[in-house]
This record gives sequence, C-alpha cells and structure tokens, in this order.
Amino acid sequence: MNIGLDLDNTIIDYSESFSFHAKKMSLISKNCLYQKKELKELIIKQNGQYAWQKLQGIVYGKGLKQAKLFPGAYRFLWRARQRNHKIYIVSHKTLYGHYDKSKTNLRKKAILFLKQKKLFGLLKNNIIDEVFFCNNQNLKINKIKELDINIFIDDLPEIISKLNFLTHPNKILFDPLYQDINSSFELANTFEELSEKIYVDWSILDFQNQHFFKYKLSKMEEISGRGNSKVLF
Repeated sequence: MNIGLDLDNTIIDYSESFSFHAKKMSLISKNCLYQKKELKELIIKQNGQYAWQKLQGIVYGKGLKQAKLFPGAYRFLWRARQRNHKIYIVSHKTLYGHYDKSKTNLRKKAILFLKQKKLFGLLKNNIIDEVFFCNNQNLKINKIKELDINIFIDDLPEIISKLNFLTHPNKILFDPLYQDINSSFELANTFEELSEKIYVDWSILDFQNQHFFKYKLSKMEEISGRGNSKVLF
C-alpha cells in the first residue's frame, strides 16, 4: 500500500510557532491564545495580507525551531513502515517564503526538521520513503496520482476535493482543530484516529519489519493498561 501525506499542518504542527512569532512581530498581544485560523483572520484584518504572508515565511523557515510533530504522527508512520507500506510526503511548498529577505530555503529547512525527528534523510532505516515538493496545488495533485497513492491525508479541503481518482474513505481530511465537523469528507482529528481507520487494532504485523527489529516475533498479547495506555508483550 502507498500512503501519502501532506507536510505543513498535517505532520508538522506550527501552532506554537505561529503564536510565538506573531507576538515577536507585535502582530498580536502577548496574552492572545488564538489558534491558526483565528490568528490568520485577526492578523489580516488588523495588519493586512502582507503581514500574514511575511509571518508564514518566517514560521515555515526559521520558525521551524518552534514547530513539532503532531501527537501520534511518529507512531502512525512507524506502523505504516512496520507493515512495509510505502510512505510519501507530497507538499505544496515554495522554495522561499513570502517577503523573506534572508532567502531561507524552506524545503531544506523542512528536510532538516524531518531528519532531526528521525523520519527521513538518515543513512539507513528511514521511515518516510520519499519527499516531494511542488510549486502549486495542481502539480501536487498530479504527483499524488503519478505515485499511485492508495490513501492520502491532507489538512486542506480544497486538496481533498480534487483527489477524484481516490475513493471517499481513502482521501482523509486531517482536522486537528475540529473546524470541519460538518464536512462531507472522511475526517480524522488526530493521528490516533488515522491509525484506527487504516490499521485498526495493534497486531503482530506492527512488529515484523526486520529493518527495525532484530528478532522476528511469533506471538503478541495485550495487557490492559490505564486510560489511553496500551501495553503489548
């Protein structure tokens, strides 16, 4: 199976970075707790589109220091790799940010981030097979089709709506802020939900990739844990 995912705001969580740099640029007050969508609306209303695009350029470049993986993202990707599924990142990311005088290469920064998170760019045991950056959304759609992706996950409804070559349950809108609760698309609010939709319960299949495990398991049993915890032996 070929699994495809968007990168920005799907695997990489920029929420803290947007808030941090917006405050640093004095675009919002220090006590503002808005999420990205509300933050964007407020900044554009008060400071204009230029200010928002300039902030984006910083957040997706130098601001990656404040970014992080969405909770559960690593475990989801790890499960895909355990089952020998191909994992492709297909991102609409320009080479440079809007109005960025420093000319920070956004694509190189993103690859470095994935390398630091031990997902890609390693000498061996990469979890992500390949990363593709596209200059516009149409090229992104074409690349997804070209790669023969079976399931694609993206945070933008306009991308999901254009994936006509995928059936309904196989194009998933990632919505961590619960903004599209009435959407007609297949939704997932967390990576835990994505795991349940695609891989259901944990099984011995999740532990059979010899690239990650020296010994082949012959049996697995679950021990009851507390709350959201799960212990397998």
